[in-house]
Amino acid sequence: MPQPSDTQPRTIFVVDDDRDIREDLGELLREEGFGVEAAWNGAEALNRLKAGFRPDVIILDIMMPVMDGKTFRGELKKLPELAAIPVIGLTAWPNQQLDFDCLQKPLRFETLLGRIRTVLA
Repeated sequence: MPQPSDTQPRTIFVVDDDRDIREDLGELLREEGFGVEAAWNGAEALNRLKAGFRPDVIILDIMMPVMDGKTFRGELKKLPELAAIPVIGLTAWPNQQLDFDCLQKPLRFETLLGRIRTVLA
């Protein structure tokens, strides 16, 4: 269970072009006590972050239209106020060369939840 500060749950930002994945992860994460926000591509997510949204963790699909996860992560790292937000990538393609934590799809929710808890500890 996440440790809320000032009664606010920890917030997870799910960035994935697949609506079913966004909705399913959102529902499961809410059941675990997290606040959840979502975006359908990296460009939308980056705009929301630049506008002031600060999640505790970003769950990021690697392959998306408009702006993919690798490009998003590169842009995030250029912004000091955003670069420290932990990112957990999701990919259907094994052996991708990424400079951040990545889990393989299809995903076991328990594995993702464990990774989130580790990042937040």
